[in-house]
Amino acid sequence: KLQSRQERACSLWVMDRVLSAVIRLLHPFMPHITEELWQRMGYGSGSIQFASVSDLRVDLPPADDAVRFATAVYEATSITRNLRAEYRIASNKKIRLVLKPELTGDFTVFGRLCGADPLEAKPEYQAGRGEPVAITPIGQVFLPLEGSLDLDAEKQRLMREIAKLEEELETVRKKLANENFVNRAPAAVVEEHRKRETDFLGRLEQLRDRLRSMAE
Repeated sequence: KLQSRQERACSLWVMDRVLSAVIRLLHPFMPHITEELWQRMGYGSGSIQFASVSDLRVDLPPADDAVRFATAVYEATSITRNLRAEYRIASNKKIRLVLKPELTGDFTVFGRLCGADPLEAKPEYQAGRGEPVAITPIGQVFLPLEGSLDLDAEKQRLMREIAKLEEELETVRKKLANENFVNRAPAAVVEEHRKRETDFLGRLEQLRDRLRSMAE
């Protein structure tokens, strides 16, 4: 019973601290409700608007190696998933990934989160020409395309996307070459078209590089 009382007291203390902090944080957005709760729950004799917020910030101790490693794995997972998405690889499809690690540790969780089957950790790995790679906090993650997707279908998709972007780029350039449009349109509209031209060029360069790498 003594232990259960101690646990109950600890739980109540945590709840009290959390509720007090939440009410103070919400006060600028819900002044009337938080004022009422503050008084009814007995958190202070005065108004909540004068309550101190200095104890809301918690200074955490420096992260140890395990926390730093877990953080790096989390960031690497996000970056690697983005790489998969760029190549239209379904998130539930298991693919081969090769990790050239810069950290030491167990990468099993990283492999599962990224849908890697297998995940090969190879410090001396030499990637093939044009092989997609993601630079992550745990090292370089390579995506061998062979077996991961239909290369012919991907090439066709890239060519269609390139053709569409080329048409859109041509349309924007025609407008920018038209003196009447440039002189009469609002400056913000003209600037937006110039930005679209730059964006289209950048995207086209990426897609053309990807297509060339798949043809090599």
